Amino acid sequence: MIIIFTNFSKNIKQYMNFLEFKSTFWKNILISKNEILLNFPNFDNKNLTYWQNKWYIKKLIKEYYIFSDLDIDINKLYYISNNIYFPSYISSFQALNYYWIIPEQVVYITAFSTNWTKIYSNDIWIFKYHNIKNSLFWWYDSINFWKFSFYIADIEKTILDFFYINKKYKTKEDIIELRLNYTILKEKLDKNKLLKYLKIFDNKMLEKTIFIFLDLLKND
Repeated sequence: MIIIFTNFSKNIKQYMNFLEFKSTFWKNILISKNEILLNFPNFDNKNLTYWQNKWYIKKLIKEYYIFSDLDIDINKLYYISNNIYFPSYISSFQALNYYWIIPEQVVYITAFSTNWTKIYSNDIWIFKYHNIKNSLFWWYDSINFWKFSFYIADIEKTILDFFYINKKYKTKEDIIELRLNYTILKEKLDKNKLLKYLKIFDNKMLEKTIFIFLDLLKND
């Protein structure tokens, strides 16, 4: 009976610690280990293991956690993507889908970073990061939702990023297969801005692809 009571008391204590923990971070989408230590300097890491086993929290990568009952939507996924691998911004397939330029739902988050190319896979989503040099790490917007925000490439940079890393789409037939939404592109794409960005890429293969893309857009 004493052993049972001791274990019961231990569980109650840890659960009470979790209530305090949740009252501190309940407004967070993402909880970092650094934030935990700032708020609880004497925090016992065993709590994190215990709470994961109890499905109170989920570990994403390294030292980042979310509450298990967090209602995940696409904005939160973008925010998580930006913050678990910093600096980064959403682009390529995922941004094309965000702007309704491609019809397919993307099954992973694509982002660009000045860090190494990386893939993180967990119970929440798959996050893919493509390396891009510092001189091209620009032309993204900050989108606000609630008190949070995420970074995503503007439409022009999204197009360039997409063809920059997906070199298999290089002919007219290849680009037609993408089934791009030319109605939205004609309405929202700034051709002058696209060409201005293209010059900074200074990439002959990309330049050739973009002019094929523009010709399709013009004649659609």
